[in-house]
Amino acid sequence: MSVPLLPPSLQSGAAGEAALHDDGSEDGDRGDGRGLDAGAVRADPGRHRHRAHGGTPVLVIFSPVLVPAAIALALMAAGFVTSGGLGVAALSVFSWMYKYLTGKHPPGADQLDHAKARLASKARDIKEAAQHRIDQAQAS
Repeated sequence: MSVPLLPPSLQSGAAGEAALHDDGSEDGDRGDGRGLDAGAVRADPGRHRHRAHGGTPVLVIFSPVLVPAAIALALMAAGFVTSGGLGVAALSVFSWMYKYLTGKHPPGADQLDHAKARLASKARDIKEAAQHRIDQAQAS
């Protein structure tokens, strides 16, 4: 008894076994599961052949390079879009500040003035309360 050197899928017709193709069919298979007779001629001999150039597709071969490159390009594009958006936001803030400081009345200036007045009032109240406590401590 001899031990085969190749697996059965690579042995073409050895020891009565048919070779398997990419689509799972065997040599002599007509596609209907009955196979061909030993002396029959196959109508389409190129039906089960491999790709014309064979082997692995180029996209799969270069995927270890293409996938990280695509990720890097996506991150760079996201960075440029983000920096552009933040730049536009900064310009609009500086424009608003310029209008506010030059005395023009940009949108939201009333809210800012109201908040500034409330802060000043609260600061004055705290100062008066602190002064009152200092006066009480010195009087005792």
